[in-house]
Amino acid sequence: MLPALSRIAALAFMVTLTTSFSPTVVVPNFPDLTIRTRESFGSNISIRMTWYFKGPRQRTEQIVESSPLKTTVIITQCDQGSYFILNDQRKTYLTNPVDQMAGKDSRKLLARSDDTVDVVVTTDSIDTGERRRVGSYEARRVKTTTTIEGNEEAGVLANKIETDGWYIDLPGWNCRDDSGRGQGMIMAGTGRRMPHYVFRQLGTARRGFPIDETTVTTQAGSSTTNRNELLEISEGPLDPALFEVPADYTRVTHPAEP
Repeated sequence: MLPALSRIAALAFMVTLTTSFSPTVVVPNFPDLTIRTRESFGSNISIRMTWYFKGPRQRTEQIVESSPLKTTVIITQCDQGSYFILNDQRKTYLTNPVDQMAGKDSRKLLARSDDTVDVVVTTDSIDTGERRRVGSYEARRVKTTTTIEGNEEAGVLANKIETDGWYIDLPGWNCRDDSGRGQGMIMAGTGRRMPHYVFRQLGTARRGFPIDETTVTTQAGSSTTNRNELLEISEGPLDPALFEVPADYTRVTHPAEP
């Protein structure tokens, strides 16, 4: 599994929990912006994230604090329709179309058939009306609850995900137009039949780019808490070279390639 995806369970994938969960790929025009955050998963894992935005491009750098020499870099070029995963130690990179990042294939993955069984996912999001300034941006507070009904045939356990967060408008991040509405992790299932997820949306409060979030996941009577906190935001000019693959890097087709 790629380091950039290490926080996602092996049987989970990201989808947008809306009635139309296939977001449109867009080409944004970001002002120069740098956002640094720290994400803590339970009591054992802490990850520092740096996000750079400029025009139609973004760059993310992920460092696991227990292994500071292992940095994952992803360059997303929405204008070129591609994203690149860099391996700075080997000076190699992988590339894929942004459609994969934006979740364009999720409809196929969640299609109903004779071999599937329905699993109901209900999402409720509420804008508390609270606001605060973050640089030149206005952040809003939104509380979101996602409930996944268990199904024994599909091998899906019932769970609840409660998120209390602050968000800013950053249209087009990850080349998507959905502003991060209702994202969640959905288990692929380990039962006799494949799950077909039925989505129900209650509140429709917009989220956006998360700068501060606390997420509590409850399953089988046990809860875990993940925390995402803002460390720094800067609106200073950025070097365009940050958003290009270095000329001396070699393209590979698999992360294990030398």
